[in-house]
Amino acid sequence: EDSDPPPSLFNPALLLPSPLAAIEHDAQKHGFDLLTFSLQAQLDEYDIIRVINYVRHEVKQGRNPLTSPSNSLPLPSHPSTSASDLGRAPWQDDKYLLPVLPEDPLLCFDFQEALEQLQQQQQQQFGAPGSDRQVAAQAHDREQQLDRQCRALQEENRLLRDENDALREMVLQLRLDIMPAELRLEEAELAGTRGTASTSTTTIPSGSIAAGTSTIPTLAGGGVGHGSAASQGGLPSSSQGATAAVPESAARANGRDASRAGQAGREEVDASYFDSYSGFNIHQEMLSDQPRTNAYRMALEGNPTLISGKRVLDVGCGTGILSLFAARAGARSVVAIDGSPDIAKFAAQIADINGSSKRTGGPMEVVSSRVEQLAQLPGGIDKVDVIVSEWMGYALLFETMLDSVLSARDRWLAPGGVVLPDVASIHLAGAGEGALSNGPSELLFWKDVYGFNMEPIAKELREARLGRANVLAVDPSCIVTNSVVAKSLDLCTMKSEDQDFTTEFVLHARDGAPSGVLEVHAIVLWFDTTFSAARCPEAEVVLSTSPDAPITHWAQTVLPLKQPLTIRASGATADGGDLKWTHEIRGRLSMARNKSKHRSLDISLEHSAVLADKSVVQDTMVYAMNVLQ
Repeated sequence: EDSDPPPSLFNPALLLPSPLAAIEHDAQKHGFDLLTFSLQAQLDEYDIIRVINYVRHEVKQGRNPLTSPSNSLPLPSHPSTSASDLGRAPWQDDKYLLPVLPEDPLLCFDFQEALEQLQQQQQQQFGAPGSDRQVAAQAHDREQQLDRQCRALQEENRLLRDENDALREMVLQLRLDIMPAELRLEEAELAGTRGTASTSTTTIPSGSIAAGTSTIPTLAGGGVGHGSAASQGGLPSSSQGATAAVPESAARANGRDASRAGQAGREEVDASYFDSYSGFNIHQEMLSDQPRTNAYRMALEGNPTLISGKRVLDVGCGTGILSLFAARAGARSVVAIDGSPDIAKFAAQIADINGSSKRTGGPMEVVSSRVEQLAQLPGGIDKVDVIVSEWMGYALLFETMLDSVLSARDRWLAPGGVVLPDVASIHLAGAGEGALSNGPSELLFWKDVYGFNMEPIAKELREARLGRANVLAVDPSCIVTNSVVAKSLDLCTMKSEDQDFTTEFVLHARDGAPSGVLEVHAIVLWFDTTFSAARCPEAEVVLSTSPDAPITHWAQTVLPLKQPLTIRASGATADGGDLKWTHEIRGRLSMARNKSKHRSLDISLEHSAVLADKSVVQDTMVYAMNVLQ
């Protein structure tokens, strides 16, 4: 696979032919072998990323990370180097998860295979079984194995606690599901929500959330690329959001055991994901999301020259609603694929009773399969003109469903064909304290309860959401800065790796905002998907999940800041001598699919501000939106 030549860790101006060549050069020239150090210190992929960025940061600052007083990189040739020797080293700070060198080729290198080969070579050097060196090595290995088992048990205990919380939420959801509609509405209002909200740090396999809820549970997916976990059941949770700083809790494993465990984990997540789509509540929630469903209906039925007489592929069809729209718009053939056998069966029956299936003279055929496992399309179709899919997750990219759409595009889309929607963009803005609430009045309620101040409860609610990615319906009045497009994707031309990105942004007080104090307590993420005029010339349609748009089941994703920042409109002056404010906030947002936790999403946020008193406030936080493995 072609990639840019990586620079040496210690000499950024020197480009080497490959990552392995760069690592070998640094070992010979500078005495630091990244592979050997990673193997001996039992580093996981996040630790390796931290080490690379730490070394590049130190070199950029003019310091030698191997000889400086703060050096935390023991010489890799030292035989006693191990995880226990490292303590809490400077390079283990989460801020080093952010790339120092933009698009650093070393950060994209797959270290797994190289570490396996090095491990095999070192094992061969220990001599015959029974030798002193072999016995010592085996004792060391047993010690390390016990250490790994202890960490695994700690992680298992944490997951069990989280699952217990999730089960409690599932019982509450079941109670709501069996209630009459009137009592369910009353119960939701008493709970302060308009649906159900999870406080689990894991994910749950079923359940749903109505528009406007607060913190939400994580995944329960169905057909490949169909909908989002928000509408389909479990949603990203986090003890009121998704867990923060997941790299610290990622399991450390080496060699083939880690590879096998990773594949098993992917299969377990996928099995749960597809199975969860067999329930009907999930699909009812998606179909009831009118902004979502009407956007697809208007795009498919409002562009006859794009759809009429054309071959259409629906990736993750669910109940088949998008396929039915395409059939009604005059498509010549419609292939509807879903990874859940149960819901695919019902989609076929629905097509029959609506006269849209091939059996009843229509163009529609339903296939139960995962896109990646489908050898070919049915009916002798080798190419299609249009691929349609509702694949979006929270913050757009949670659940990694887009990969299935891109796989279908690369295999079956004819030259000049179209993926709908064809453009997707992620937006961000700064928000006030109300963005952390389940509705504008949640925190204010506790400040005056029949004349009594119950502020400690409001404080607890705020603190519970700090450091976590929360899926909340944000009132437009809570947005206090301008909005910024963090990432734009062209679905017809993008690559899978484009989903992993870093972007910089600058935020100012929102136009028309009052000149007084505005506090930024969180960064809010949302997305738009567009059926653009370039490909839908008769009817361009935009599906927006902005706080200013009608609420959808995706709501918004809220990233709380550790400390609020005071921002003032340009030209505003401070009252009295207070100089703890700024005119702008600068930041860097990174999003990446988690390599260890399939369908999970990692988000990092770095921000800084120069205050009026010339002091600088800066911070780095790592969030994660996780699915249960």
